[in-house]
Amino acid sequence: MNVGTPPTTSAAPGPGDLLLSALQERRPLVLVLGQDAWAESENGHSVLAKALDRLGRHGQLERGWSALLGADPVPDEFDDWLAERFARRVHPHALEVVSELPWSAVFTSSFDPTLKELLRGPSREPAVVLTAQETPLAVRSRARPPLYY
Repeated sequence: MNVGTPPTTSAAPGPGDLLLSALQERRPLVLVLGQDAWAESENGHSVLAKALDRLGRHGQLERGWSALLGADPVPDEFDDWLAERFARRVHPHALEVVSELPWSAVFTSSFDPTLKELLRGPSREPAVVLTAQETPLAVRSRARPPLYY
């Protein structure tokens, strides 16, 4: 045994190690964001809670976003109201840090129309892809990362 050599471990690299390695090697990074990726607490998403309250669907928060997507119709102006709620929301710091990484593509199940603005940077303009028929200019790009909703 060498006195000055630290012992080797057989532990698998963690997520932070893999991310650092990908950044150092300039490999493509893909971000996958679920609808509740930035929920403010374990009690649920504040935008969802406000939307359910507005619709009088109290007690349905535990159903998640499916409580808005059910068979019950929503008023005509509801989509605009919901977009405004997302626009007024302050994003958690963790999401702001994640948004600064050089993503090559982003996949999300989120309804949040502000994601494009959050991912925009000095040398990055996300390209929103809303349907399977749309093809982004580049399927993998750090300057124009496709944002697949």
